[in-house]
Amino acid sequence: MEIIDYLNITNVDVEKEIINAITKVKSELKDLNIDRTCKIYSSYLLRELKKKHLLSHIINTKDLGISYEHYFVIVKSQLEEYMIDLTYAQFGWHEPTELLDKGYIKVTKKDLQDYLYKMSKIDKYYK
Repeated sequence: MEIIDYLNITNVDVEKEIINAITKVKSELKDLNIDRTCKIYSSYLLRELKKKHLLSHIINTKDLGISYEHYFVIVKSQLEEYMIDLTYAQFGWHEPTELLDKGYIKVTKKDLQDYLYKMSKIDKYYK
């Protein structure tokens, strides 16, 4: 057994738990429009992820120096991080992406930088 195996003592399938949480949140909020509701979706999602004992955080883009306020969730697991944004489609980017399709992606530092770069483009329209 390698050291990495000890980090997930309960042997939780993090990706499966994220999918279950997303499904539950989408079901609970099915009548809610995704436009300008990122804080609501992210808060519900955080609650579900915490119930599953996953290390999760809501990120506010304002805290990252972007004046356009948008919320999304980061989940940390072992050596992987996941970004979840259930309201990503509201921005009108129609190129097919895993984030648009599934609502979450396993992120690298570059993925997060690309996402924040897109948010900074929005930022220019609201100044």
